[in-house]
Amino acid sequence: KVIASNVDVILIVVSISKPDYKPGLIDRYLTRAVQWDIPAAIILNKMDEFNDQFDIDFEMAKFKQIGVEAFQINSVDPTDERFLDDFKKLQKNLHSKTAICLGQSGVGKSKLITALSDGKIELLSSRLAKGIKKGAHTTTWAELVDCENFLMIDSPGIRSLSVQDIDPEELPHLFPDLTPLFSQCQFPDCKHEDNSKGCYFHSLDPDIDEDAIVLGRLFSYMKMRDEVAEIPHWER
Repeated sequence: KVIASNVDVILIVVSISKPDYKPGLIDRYLTRAVQWDIPAAIILNKMDEFNDQFDIDFEMAKFKQIGVEAFQINSVDPTDERFLDDFKKLQKNLHSKTAICLGQSGVGKSKLITALSDGKIELLSSRLAKGIKKGAHTTTWAELVDCENFLMIDSPGIRSLSVQDIDPEELPHLFPDLTPLFSQCQFPDCKHEDNSKGCYFHSLDPDIDEDAIVLGRLFSYMKMRDEVAEIPHWER
């Protein structure tokens, strides 16, 4: 289902907690961004709630290594000096563009748009669904919002993102950071499994951050590869 067109940038909005941070879901969004040929940026929202829930330095290094810009934001208080520089830079980067916010319910997409518009736009938002760490759906349709200096599309939150319609032969090319590494395996049809002879990825050291980032991305790729393999070509 098409919910937007003529988009200049995708803002992948994730929360530090409640709902929990999900690197695998981010990789799925990034895969779609490459497929759609639309630049993407990661918005780490609710930074005021960060309490070492995960290794944020590693995550920021990962985004830098794969060439995706990331911003740490407190959309509830945009004047929070700890994250003000990122907030201002994000506003500047959005100038004269049309962007779309994608992310789970409850990550703060609507509040982010309100903050980025300097309070000129007030969108409906709600607290998390009671008793669970999953968002309650507030935005139930895609809405184009004029924030004066830029246009923003607020989209409904989702809890999962299927990739089953992607052609298995296309999938490796949707991981541009891994594509040149795939060719370094001894055999062109390498499955990159533990028992794959001559696999380049076996030479990587998970205790080295740069290698751990590659292996994490490979794990996401393999999960998606298994998923797309479940659907026959004629059903796509």
